Amino acid sequence: MRVRINTDDDVMAAHVDQLLRFYLTGLDGEVAAVTITVSISACEPLQEPRYRCQVNAALMRGRALEVEEAQADLALAVTRALARSVRTLRRQLGHDLRMRSS
Repeated sequence: MRVRINTDDDVMAAHVDQLLRFYLTGLDGEVAAVTITVSISACEPLQEPRYRCQVNAALMRGRALEVEEAQADLALAVTRALARSVRTLRRQLGHDLRMRSS
């Protein structure tokens, strides 16, 4: 599995990589590549920072997965995006297995 993490902070990149490996435990054989982009933007109208985490994954069976999460807390944006990605991946894999067994 190829992993690419786009962020300006090396410490955050290492933390995101560690979280990704934890969340994908047991599923890494189903994922060909993952790109995670962490960015910050101002939220209108209060101009408070919003942290955005985008997860793009290419699955072994040719499907793609794209999840985006924006939160006021950086760690929350990353963990929610990864959790949603894994839930979606497990749901897709379960659907594929049921379709093949029918």
